[in-house]
Amino acid sequence: MTVVLTVAVNQTAARQTTSAELSALIGVAPAAARKILNMLLSAEIIAGDDENGYCIERPLETVPLAEIYAAIKPNHGLVKTTIGEVCYCVVAKANEAAVAELRDADLATTVAEVIAQSAEI
Repeated sequence: MTVVLTVAVNQTAARQTTSAELSALIGVAPAAARKILNMLLSAEIIAGDDENGYCIERPLETVPLAEIYAAIKPNHGLVKTTIGEVCYCVVAKANEAAVAELRDADLATTVAEVIAQSAEI
C-alpha cells in the first residue's frame, strides 16, 4: 500500500516516482521496490519505468485499496516440498502481517480518499 500511496501523492504534485526514490522514501531495498512495482505494473495499477518514473495509471478515485492488496498478495500456490513448505510459511506470515495492517481499513476506500484523509490530519 505504501508504494502506491507514495506514487499517488507524488503524482498529485505532478511528479513521477522512480524505484530508487521509492526505495529511499519507504526504506526498502531497491530490488524490493522494483519487485512491488512490477506486481503493480502487471495488475495495470501503475504505469511507467525506472527511467521516467511511475504513476497511477487510472484516476485515483477508481483505484480501491482491495485491488492494490490483491495485486501484491503473495501467491499461495507453491509446491509442497521442503523448500516449498518453508517458503509457504514465510509467505503466509507476510500475508498475515499485511492483513493485520489492513484490519481496520475499508478496502473499498480508494487511493484518492486515503490521500484526502491524510491531508486532513
